Amino acid sequence: MKALFTILSISLVLFSCTTTYFTQIQPKDGAILSEIPKEYQGEWIVDDSRLTIKPSTVTLSEDIEKVNDKKSIRGTETYTISDSFVVKSAGKYCVFNVKEDSMWVIFIFKHVADDNIEIYHPYINDKRIKKTGLSYLHPQNQSIEDSLEVKDRNTYIGGQIPSNKLKKIIDKNDRITLLKNGKSYILKR
Repeated sequence: MKALFTILSISLVLFSCTTTYFTQIQPKDGAILSEIPKEYQGEWIVDDSRLTIKPSTVTLSEDIEKVNDKKSIRGTETYTISDSFVVKSAGKYCVFNVKEDSMWVIFIFKHVADDNIEIYHPYINDKRIKKTGLSYLHPQNQSIEDSLEVKDRNTYIGGQIPSNKLKKIIDKNDRITLLKNGKSYILKR
């Protein structure tokens, strides 16, 4: 799970200097899926990494290099929908929940025009948390600190957000758009 979290987080670090950890799988009313919807399946190359999404798996191949015009992959990890990788439908969104120790990191996927996919990483602040059903947890909470080796820049959130409130915790100007042709990506700002 850490590799998937790493590629998506590195790509999204341009947008946020914090990681948001949730105590529970999000959103509260989203249906748990046994397969990743077809519109989110495909293959994308982002810098030196390849992200492949199939019906029940996500595969990340890192450090793709060319040797004599042939591609060589140094490391590959595959994640299967399970208790530590949960996919939920949420209206026009599909939410990938990745378990990191005892907490969850979420990535919000949205299918858009021309079969492209937008990926959002939630950004929580005082204005956005209002009327969402979520609440801040203090990083001084010893059990969270022990399990995650807390860094002050991270945000810890308790509760579950309803699907119809997901839009409140994402910023349309901070997203990655994966092109369906899989050969490139666009960072939108």
